[in-house]
Amino acid sequence: MVPPMPCYSISIRSADGRDHEDTGRVSLHDDDEARTFGTAMIRDVMRGHGEYSGWTMSVADGERAVCNINFDSHSDAI
Repeated sequence: MVPPMPCYSISIRSADGRDHEDTGRVSLHDDDEARTFGTAMIRDVMRGHGEYSGWTMSVADGERAVCNINFDSHSDAI
């Protein structure tokens, strides 16, 4: 029997903390794939929406934080 893949939750928040959005959940193989997925999402968002500068994406597996990715680290995609 193959064990189920972890289900990662993804949320984003503004630099000042006023805006917060749970963007969804996705089943992925492991933490590395979750980081890669998050980075790809940020690149897609930043391509057309520079107003997300300063925002941060949080990726978690249940209650366990996997990573926080700053949108500005991918601003070259704009």
